[in-house]
Amino acid sequence: MTEKLQDEFLMTLLMMLALFTLDCYVASFFYPHDKVMLVAGIGVSIIAVLLAYVSMFVNVTDGDGGAETSNHP
Repeated sequence: MTEKLQDEFLMTLLMMLALFTLDCYVASFFYPHDKVMLVAGIGVSIIAVLLAYVSMFVNVTDGDGGAETSNHP
């Protein structure tokens, strides 16, 4: 694994943990049941991972080096 891929993987895990924590916190106000919080948190985590993998393979940011150094007129 390259260093960039390791960084993106680490950020994916951190984002997943943050979303899971936030979702459980918000869900605890509406649903005082443990299973609902767990299922909702896992669902959001899976969505976060899928979005991160899509952004890894579909390179939407790097292009030809970014807008500042773009060669397009």
